[in-house]
Amino acid sequence: MAGMLLFAGGYAIYSAIRLKVQYYLFENRYLYPGNCEPKDCKDAYGFIDFIFPRILTLGIICFLLGLLYASTRFTSLISLPTWVVDYLIPAVGFLAFVWYVIVQRKAAKKFW
Repeated sequence: MAGMLLFAGGYAIYSAIRLKVQYYLFENRYLYPGNCEPKDCKDAYGFIDFIFPRILTLGIICFLLGLLYASTRFTSLISLPTWVVDYLIPAVGFLAFVWYVIVQRKAAKKFW
């Protein structure tokens, strides 16, 4: 669980930074909704401005949840109840992904 959250969060942060720095739509299945291709986007700059804070938020949430999970599960740095580690952290990570899928669907309607 920790590895999955850390990888997903890190990749989302990487994608957000690359998107903002390069400021063009590159091939990345993590950013774009469904079967939307970057070349078919009607307003690439609008999409970048729309999706950047959201993908960055997803990345930060997932990465922090991964750190919290790893620090409670594998070290004694933080002590949390078992139900928080086993159920709440994965549930919050799942809800963050559901939220991002909803955001992607809105983006598909607006920019494709």
